[in-house]
Amino acid sequence: MPAVAQYDFKESGICLAFDRFTACAFHALRATEDVLKWYYTLVLSATPTESDTWGTYETAIKNAITNGALTPPPSEPLMLNIGSIRKYYRNKTQHPQLMYSLDESQDLLSLCTKTTCELISDLKARTLI
Repeated sequence: MPAVAQYDFKESGICLAFDRFTACAFHALRATEDVLKWYYTLVLSATPTESDTWGTYETAIKNAITNGALTPPPSEPLMLNIGSIRKYYRNKTQHPQLMYSLDESQDLLSLCTKTTCELISDLKARTLI
């Protein structure tokens, strides 16, 4: 896993332990986005730019699935998780629209961890790591 993702998952756990729930969510999302960026880089042999975002990675992966460039395609639950996190959490957390409770931050951290594990499992199945 990339060093930035490792750092952010650790920070997310520390923030959760110290009742900094919105910070926990922020770091969990940052970590997951870094793993998604890594996945995009390895699976599509692409070089991300500074302006690329979660949406860029998700769209590129979906396009590769649609045009048959990514076979076998990632699992449907993985793609749904990537899209759901972006749609329902990422932008609203990045921009100050949400303040998280204990339960909400734990749930998001769990979803981010699950999605990260799925991304890594997919990379292993493709023998890219």
